[in-house]
Amino acid sequence: MPKQYRAGADRHTGDPAFECLTADLYRKSEEFRMWWDTHDVTDFRPARRTFDHPRLGRLTFDYVKLAAVDAPGVTLVSCLPSDDETAAKLPELSGCAECPPTSSPGPGDR
Repeated sequence: MPKQYRAGADRHTGDPAFECLTADLYRKSEEFRMWWDTHDVTDFRPARRTFDHPRLGRLTFDYVKLAAVDAPGVTLVSCLPSDDETAAKLPELSGCAECPPTSSPGPGDR
């Protein structure tokens, strides 16, 4: 993600909101300062990330990027549960444990 944020900075040169966010992150986060100062840049790559939640256990997500064809520069990065077990735990993360679990997309749906 940090390298992708750096790549996005080029597209937001002169954008006061982006520059303010970057300055705020730089001021408040030692980790952000460390990678920001390395100047590493990369484009977005779909990825699978696994997290160990203290209460729910292992959660696995697939990160995907959607681009708006009619609006260049408009993108949405989403993380989707990569398995049914993670999808079933999501209502507990939202505070809506009584909500029915959603199923994650099958291999042909991606």
